[in-house]
Amino acid sequence: MLQNKAQAILSNLGGRRRVIADVNWDKDHKDCIKFTIGKSEAIIPRAELFQLLFTVSNAEQQAEMMTVKKEEVRPHARKHMVKLTKDMKAGEIMNVHCEVNIPLILEESFKQEFIKEGKEIHPSHLSPISVANKNMV
Repeated sequence: MLQNKAQAILSNLGGRRRVIADVNWDKDHKDCIKFTIGKSEAIIPRAELFQLLFTVSNAEQQAEMMTVKKEEVRPHARKHMVKLTKDMKAGEIMNVHCEVNIPLILEESFKQEFIKEGKEIHPSHLSPISVANKNMV
């Protein structure tokens, strides 16, 4: 995204006048684009222009406009033992299975931290889920 003042001259297929688009021309209109045709000016929010372009685009063009972040993950499963204090028999233990997807890049950074600290790497170290919580209600 442009941070400084910029100007674009657009093609005007219907007339002789130039269409000028200004961005960042004013600190109060950071999220707007100013269009000038001759002596006429229009200030339009960027979001509305994007919505218009998205609406008039075909499916392939719309797919190009949408940002999709693809990230490789690895599922990590943990089993927690929870000691119940009410609703079931007091003292009864319930096993809770949790699974969380951890991005591989985050997993690699965990591994590097363990190596740097000289610790042994165990699969349970890579899961952000804490060790069994006891006495939970």
